Amino acid sequence: MPRILNPLVTDNFYHIYNKGINGTETFLNSENYNRFIDLVNYYRFDKHEIRYSRYNNLTIENKQSYLNSIQKDNNLLVNIHSFSLMPNHYHFLLEQLQDKGIQKFISNLINGYTKYFNAKEDHYGQLFLTQFKAKLVLENEVFLHVCRYIILNPLTAYMLKSFKELKIYPFSCLLDFIGTPRDFMTTTKILGNFKTIKSFEDFIADQENYQKELKILENLLNL
Repeated sequence: MPRILNPLVTDNFYHIYNKGINGTETFLNSENYNRFIDLVNYYRFDKHEIRYSRYNNLTIENKQSYLNSIQKDNNLLVNIHSFSLMPNHYHFLLEQLQDKGIQKFISNLINGYTKYFNAKEDHYGQLFLTQFKAKLVLENEVFLHVCRYIILNPLTAYMLKSFKELKIYPFSCLLDFIGTPRDFMTTTKILGNFKTIKSFEDFIADQENYQKELKILENLLNL
């Protein structure tokens, strides 16, 4: 079960990160990525009326209707402000909304995804490292830089070749800020710092080359 050594404080923001054991790839294809994202949407809630196996068989419209029906003030574990998925790891910028909310969200998400991955890809045993990393994010300026760091991750790791490719990469959250956000994404806190969507996009693109060369946040985030 994914765990964290120190308790995380409710109403605070954290950069959450984990990777596959020994660098093993945890996402092999688009189907893997899409299942993980669907599990994110489902497991951000604390209590459910139906199991994921039943939820997964619903139509897209009925899935949305079900999630709307359980969306109550006290039922969300986390707000998701930024995320990025890479072949062998994931990043989240999360706001914990209730005690042990992040730990419960990550635990349910990773356990559910690992069961799916093992069955689908003929894999056995644990997929991610047991202990995920959590870095407290306090200052608003750092919050924005962490958001940018997460969004740029597929580009700075040379998985993608250009910012233009990043703008259409479906397994990160840039599309949620410059287009229509997915239901599980919270974009208002970040976008509230910018006058226009274009100014936010420019903020993300501005550090593309610099971050490739220096990886300026790695020491801050203890990666």
